[in-house]
Amino acid sequence: MRYLYYLNCAMMALSAVLTVVLAVVCLIYVLYLGREPQLQQELRLLFVTTGLFGVMTAGGVVAVLGQHRGRPWHWGGLLIWSGTLALTLSLFAPA
Repeated sequence: MRYLYYLNCAMMALSAVLTVVLAVVCLIYVLYLGREPQLQQELRLLFVTTGLFGVMTAGGVVAVLGQHRGRPWHWGGLLIWSGTLALTLSLFAPA
């Protein structure tokens, strides 16, 4: 179970970093929306991606805290982040 804890920690940290980076990119897009109108087309997908990584981060937090405290609800967090990861991969998979 220790390896699962490390996997949960890694997914939580990596998805948190990606969420913060994508949130900054969203802010930059919104600030430059008046100058570059073509950014409007990409902004929706960027918001969706940022939200998906935010949900993945929340699932990682639930999984890490639950497993650290020895609670059975850590499986719910694992299910949340793994399901969100699968959804994100299917969103960006080539057709």
